[in-house]
Amino acid sequence: MDGIGWQEQNELYEFVNNLDMISEDSYTWVTRIDDDYSWVSDKTRVAFGLHDSCTFDMEHRLLDYVHPHDKKEYIEGITKKLADEELNKDDFCVRIRSEQKDFCLFSFHTNPLRNREGKMEYLVISIRNENVFRNFDPLTDLFTESKYVSDLAEIVTHYNKVAILEIHIEGFDTINLVYGRDYSNILLQDIAMQFIYMMDEKKAVYHLDRERFIFILKDAERTELLEFEGKLRRILSNGIMSDGKLRSIKIASGGILLDNYRADISSLCGQVTYALNHSISDHQGQLVIFNDEVKTNRGVDLALMKVIHQSVHNRCKGFYVEYQPIVDSQTGRVKGAEALIRWESEPYGNVPPGMFIDWLEKDPSMYELGNFVLRKALSEVKPILDIDPDFFINVNISIRQLERREFRTAVLNILDQTGFPPNRRCMELTERCKDLPPKLLDNEVRFFQAMGVRMAIDDYGTGSASSNLVLKVPMDELKIDMSFIHDIMDNPRNQAMVRSILYFATSAGMYTCLEGVETKELQDYLRDYGATWFQGYYYSKPIRIDKLIDYVMSSREE
Repeated sequence: MDGIGWQEQNELYEFVNNLDMISEDSYTWVTRIDDDYSWVSDKTRVAFGLHDSCTFDMEHRLLDYVHPHDKKEYIEGITKKLADEELNKDDFCVRIRSEQKDFCLFSFHTNPLRNREGKMEYLVISIRNENVFRNFDPLTDLFTESKYVSDLAEIVTHYNKVAILEIHIEGFDTINLVYGRDYSNILLQDIAMQFIYMMDEKKAVYHLDRERFIFILKDAERTELLEFEGKLRRILSNGIMSDGKLRSIKIASGGILLDNYRADISSLCGQVTYALNHSISDHQGQLVIFNDEVKTNRGVDLALMKVIHQSVHNRCKGFYVEYQPIVDSQTGRVKGAEALIRWESEPYGNVPPGMFIDWLEKDPSMYELGNFVLRKALSEVKPILDIDPDFFINVNISIRQLERREFRTAVLNILDQTGFPPNRRCMELTERCKDLPPKLLDNEVRFFQAMGVRMAIDDYGTGSASSNLVLKVPMDELKIDMSFIHDIMDNPRNQAMVRSILYFATSAGMYTCLEGVETKELQDYLRDYGATWFQGYYYSKPIRIDKLIDYVMSSREE
């Protein structure tokens, strides 16, 4: 715009109004530097109570609308802009009282208009309400999550076959840390440009957050989804040239296939993200299709996952607890039990936990469900302590519980409400708890141990992660996975593995429990191994609380 003179008031007036038409949440004016005379758009004039479209000292007038705590920052920022200083630096943000009389965060964007000699004659100032949720990401030139949700709702009504693919760029935090945010922004822009090149009338791409993108494929089935994901992965793996550096990009991906989908859109978005999270945690970043994860030989479809998820939020309606006895390895007398979650609802009937626990453990709702199981188990088992004061109860604890600060308080409240003694309770850490930062996990374990709660590792021996965990965190008990027990009588490797685990645990002063004891022959064989407790179908399948009470009473009478 160098050399352009804006002398006519009607031209400047038209100019600022045209600028304001571009964005509904922006307010614009132009200030003449020599005399601080401003031309204000109609929208800006109405928003800030001005009588005329032309005014002196517009920047000072706006000060009355700035939050008291932000006035100093506002004065410093706008003064430097008007003085032709720091125009190339990042724009500043302050809180300004909006038309609705609420303070909203506004960002200031400035553009100088200079004469032929390069002197700034006018300064275009536009303030933008950052509290307004926009559909466009200025960094990547892609649509945002709000646009994705609205587009998806419309697309599924017009297309029967739709595929959705969500990807996560691996290691982006490290790139940001090592090379800086400026470089990572450039890299994001270059990645987004590659995605734009891949689009056509049947494809759309959206930027969800820093390292996540999502794609909608219209008229697409499994073949189209697999082909598109494979092409995307190859392009990124071959490298993106960004700021003179060729960088190979690795991704994790999750997808879903829709066929005449007419259900809730928010549930659908959660299902795609679940598939992506499953790709990250369990499949080394390879494509996970949600339909495959929930498909079973009973023909249960996606609707079941939605119903179960809603049940958690409806005060865990349909969920209940069963108990599997834990017995002394030498006498066979019951010493405690493990609490196991179950779900039943019509028309699905009694749904096995294996069909939903893995899915729920990746969802924040697992926190509420886990606390429900804990409260239910302690309240139901409490009367057994009148029969056998040494009886203990094991309850599985998920990563969704341990990672929350308020979990400690929740446990204390449940113990207080139920009156259950902490030293008769054992927390079994599930497989994904190993993904917590070691220091955090160590702190939580020690906190509960200080209360008298016993801490155990469930399914021990199935991975190196559990072995590393028991060396770093002071556990009280190891529950050896049943996969080592089923054929142990005929498998020398399993025999050696179980004996070595038991030797290590005993030497470290830990209790041990062998799971999967299903026959008398197996029980008699394993007694020589020296485990503390046995658990399995030979003693009892999981049973309701009334049956457990009967089991405990009959065990004491023997």
